[in-house]
Amino acid sequence: MNKRFSTLVATALVACGMSVGAQAAATPYKVLGSSDLKDGFVYLRSASGDNSLVVKNGKLDSTVVAATDSTFARLDSMAWKVTVKTTTIGKSFQLQNRKTGDILSYKKETGAVTLGGDIKEWGLDNTGFYAMSGDSTYYLKAGADFAGVVEENTTTTFANVDFVKPYEITTSFNLTAEDFNDVVKKFSFAAVNGRKDPAKTTDGQKNVLTENEWVAISIHGKKNADGTLNGQYFPQLNNTTPLDTLLFQKVGAKDSTGFLYVDTANITPTQSMKLAVADSAFFRRAAGTASPSNYYKAGLDSLHMFVVSYDYVTDSMSIKPVATPIKLSAPNTDGASWWNADGQENVKTQLGVASTGSTEAVVCLRALDNVTVLAVDSITMIDTENTGLSYANIKSPLRSSTLGGDAKIATDKVYFIKYANKGDNKDKYVVANAVVAANGKAYEDKAYASMPSTQWVVKAGTADGLYEIMNREFTSIKYSGAFNKVKGADGKDIADTYVNGTDTLLLEDAKCATLEGKITVNNKNYATTGYGYYDPKVLNNKTYKVASASPFMKDLFMQAKKDSTITLAEDDYYFYLKEIDKAAYGATVKGVDSLYRYTYKLVTKKDEFVSRDNNKYILTKDATKKPSVFFFKSWGAADNYMLIDTTGIGAATVDWSQSIIVSVNAQNAEIYPSALTDAKSDLFTVTEKATPSMLFTNPTHYNIYNNNDRLAVGKNNLAVMAQPGNDLKADADKFVNDNFTLWFDTVNYKADITASYFISQGIKAAAGEETKAEEASAERLYLTVASQDSIDKSDDLAKLYTLDGAARLYFRTAARHGVDTLIVNNFDEKAGVMAPDTVAAGADGTKHSADAAKGLLLGGIDNFKFQFEVIDGTDNYVMKSLTNKYVVSVNGLLVVKSDSDENMIASLKAPDYATSNEDVAVSEVTVIATEGGVQIAGAAGKKVVISNILGQVVANTVLTSDNAVIAAPQGVVVVAVEGEEAVKAIVK
Repeated sequence: MNKRFSTLVATALVACGMSVGAQAAATPYKVLGSSDLKDGFVYLRSASGDNSLVVKNGKLDSTVVAATDSTFARLDSMAWKVTVKTTTIGKSFQLQNRKTGDILSYKKETGAVTLGGDIKEWGLDNTGFYAMSGDSTYYLKAGADFAGVVEENTTTTFANVDFVKPYEITTSFNLTAEDFNDVVKKFSFAAVNGRKDPAKTTDGQKNVLTENEWVAISIHGKKNADGTLNGQYFPQLNNTTPLDTLLFQKVGAKDSTGFLYVDTANITPTQSMKLAVADSAFFRRAAGTASPSNYYKAGLDSLHMFVVSYDYVTDSMSIKPVATPIKLSAPNTDGASWWNADGQENVKTQLGVASTGSTEAVVCLRALDNVTVLAVDSITMIDTENTGLSYANIKSPLRSSTLGGDAKIATDKVYFIKYANKGDNKDKYVVANAVVAANGKAYEDKAYASMPSTQWVVKAGTADGLYEIMNREFTSIKYSGAFNKVKGADGKDIADTYVNGTDTLLLEDAKCATLEGKITVNNKNYATTGYGYYDPKVLNNKTYKVASASPFMKDLFMQAKKDSTITLAEDDYYFYLKEIDKAAYGATVKGVDSLYRYTYKLVTKKDEFVSRDNNKYILTKDATKKPSVFFFKSWGAADNYMLIDTTGIGAATVDWSQSIIVSVNAQNAEIYPSALTDAKSDLFTVTEKATPSMLFTNPTHYNIYNNNDRLAVGKNNLAVMAQPGNDLKADADKFVNDNFTLWFDTVNYKADITASYFISQGIKAAAGEETKAEEASAERLYLTVASQDSIDKSDDLAKLYTLDGAARLYFRTAARHGVDTLIVNNFDEKAGVMAPDTVAAGADGTKHSADAAKGLLLGGIDNFKFQFEVIDGTDNYVMKSLTNKYVVSVNGLLVVKSDSDENMIASLKAPDYATSNEDVAVSEVTVIATEGGVQIAGAAGKKVVISNILGQVVANTVLTSDNAVIAAPQGVVVVAVEGEEAVKAIVK
């Protein structure tokens, strides 16, 4: 059957008297048919069972809610506002959740119920709510494990699932203190028989009920943080008085003053009472001084107690005093003319003289001499025709049945929130209430662009004026629902100021976008705001000192004492940071970068690490100890950090209960672990060393010094340390300055990231072959570490290439090919001859050409690469092979060993003497990399060859000018000028 036609039939049946709600419901709620359903609030419940549709975590869900469940939060989550739309073909209904403001909809593309989808109007027939998509009909269903739509005549696999229908809400309940304080907060009066709430009574007293804002307090005391009651006002003892017996204290009142109470004064000429605010101290009951059945201290304490009944359907209240004054016919023995009625549970209070019968009293409006006044009177004594009854006419001005708002808030910004309500927190910033695992709001004088816990982001809802403004770091802390503009005294909108429920908020642009560190992870942009971030790619080449951020200890740096205990001292001390873990955290909102954070451990060059050892931190290499892993959490200034020790608890799903904060003992400057919940919070700075921990240089000539000795090619091409005049050369000549000049050529050079070098020296050209020796690809002597293959080949080679068991350094003839590839003559065991072997970086650091069966005298390409690590506080270096061993000089003979105190201390100096450049005449030729090319000066008439990093020639020309620019591709190129040393340039 066509659904549009079936809707008309159902409507006609209703008009003829057939109920569309004829099915028996298993709940006590009344089901509503299409003709009964009007604008207002209903429950959406399964036709059988107790499952109600709710919005949970931004998605449609179902929950079992008892008929007696009456908290605002649960009722609001169950309540859906119906907006009826009538067309020529029948009725349709829009359904909007009261708690979240989300509109229930159906998404064509996915065939699922969503919030904010394409189809936002629903039909209703005898079966239940349905949506149309093309010629298909989809019915709304709910059950214990299902909330969604099912196509007509399709059976769902979930158990106890039934069609969803609208049910009437008939709930009323007594407010707890939490209900009142979280939702109501204020009173106002709706018009009663045309009379409005009076601003003043006949004797000029202000209407205390509506003049003030109130805080409700259970008579059994305020709640502690753990939910228990502190018994501050009336300890419950053994009585059964419920928690909905309330005291009302004026906002801003101090201590035990400012409580609402029923006055003993009559409103003339009736026996009606007035409400007043006590300015004197409120009586408190001492535990055990009265019997449980009559637990109020002698006096008028019970006159301060009220029960507020809330009618959910009309959003209205009645306020009932627990007790009212009784006028005695004569003063008692104490001289008192009034006495309070007994305040036991459900007591029928007497109103007026003692001889009158007891009756229930309420706060109401009464007409006296054509003036409407606020009074406390008995229900039976109120003439509803003349004065009206307050029941169902006292309202919360802050609770509206209108969902959505008129605010327009940009969702692509990060905000600070300044609280604009009256009171102690006015003009303070709203922030998260804890360092980690925060779950509530706090109010501070400042907010920071470096602290996401003080920032807020905005997500738009499914209807106008609906937003969720959540803390950027702790997303469970939020303001949500309808936001409305605030108007000033001139009637104009106050800029960036909005009302959400009972809160007035000023949104300030945090302007942190320009300050945030940006990174890309898996093709998604993130901000590193909130936690210290150090680029993992450069950490191997940088060192950092950790200092106290205290102005009293700012020149003290974290380091180890002789007993390995970590302390603060004056000497500079540097750590490497090693990335351990990383994860996204905080809010994810379209238009604003999500947040990302890293954890690091602190290590030294000797692979020592900082570790928590009971009640102290130590520096150790002990493998049985765990390295401490830290978050550097920004606190206040962006570069002031709280060091949070997260060892073993991760960076993604963090068990914050196990985390520790690094603290400083102010007496001896020692570093120690303390609980994150401790009030003490020491801050630190983490500062990069001004110079990198490794040599970074463009291709250039250097002498490598150790004291007065310099590295050179010795006999058998072995690497030696020598001085001019020594006779360690292979040809028995004396060393001269030129013999110490070495060419440093970068390998995969990236500033601050990778800095290793091929170290070589030219080979003297034979007569007639000078030009060949000057080509960029010409063979040179390259420094390398003897491979294990060559050492193991024979005893003679082992003697040649080892010294006391350590591999020696020697120079090997090779030609550069591309970025990090060399061509070396190697022994081909298949052919039994020496043959060219292309050696490059492979998965294991060694990759030989297919024709070479074995790298006999070679090993991996890393044997040819060297790095120079800075020695802290000096201009010297330790020289390191990429085989992860360090260069050591043994009486001038060079070997490699694991890190030890024997490492050769090297210094690098440019040649300070005239050099023949290995018999190639030096000229005034200058090569300068430019944008899109290479500028060459002083080379007119010379041939220039430019190659890319793969060895491919990109330019080959003879220059006709002394200042020529040759186009070249972006990146690293090799420029060979006739008669000059080939140089590398980085074209922009």
